Amino acid sequence: MDFFDATKVAPFQGGTAHPPGRFAFTITNTYAKENSAKDGAMLVVEFTSDAGRIENRYNIWNKSEKAVEIAQKELSALCHATSIFRITFPRDAQGNYDMANAARELRGGRGVMEIAPQVDKEGKPNGYVELKKVFDAAGNEPGKQGSAPQPQPAQQAPQGQQGGWGGQPAANPAPAQAQPAWGNAQPAQQARPQQAAGWSPGPAQNGGQTPPWGK
Repeated sequence: MDFFDATKVAPFQGGTAHPPGRFAFTITNTYAKENSAKDGAMLVVEFTSDAGRIENRYNIWNKSEKAVEIAQKELSALCHATSIFRITFPRDAQGNYDMANAARELRGGRGVMEIAPQVDKEGKPNGYVELKKVFDAAGNEPGKQGSAPQPQPAQQAPQGQQGGWGGQPAANPAPAQAQPAWGNAQPAQQARPQQAAGWSPGPAQNGGQTPPWGK
């Protein structure tokens, strides 16, 4: 790059600042990210409106069955709101999870979101905002209008390298790292919570086997 003209690029400093209220949204990015304990991962979905951007995290790979159940129900609500009912978690050519392309079917999905201030344990605002609820593009509660799956356009993987474990994806994500131990481990011998409606994890791209967290 010989020079940079800031008048040609809209300023943005990252983060998830977004004013409270109801806004029409478009899903502009999705990726998976390892949790801080490094014993599971979360799906991160970026919502963009005319007022800003905000990310929401779904703990769909977690040691806590209750956390997984809640995350699956919340993700199902998003799928019903956007009428995108099947999302996948592919692997790369080496058999590692393709973190940068997790749930890429959701990208471009549209709906309405409700943003509200976060509160602490005492019920007082802590200065942050969070995604509270999602609705379909007409403002209806997810699934209340008998939505049917809509044809989904073919998705193309973004150009550049694949995303790695544990980091935020950059414009050119870092190469995927080796699959962590929790990705290979057999599931605990106990009943998993019933999967929420609309939740259908895709088969792995490694021999056609279903990944452990999808069983």
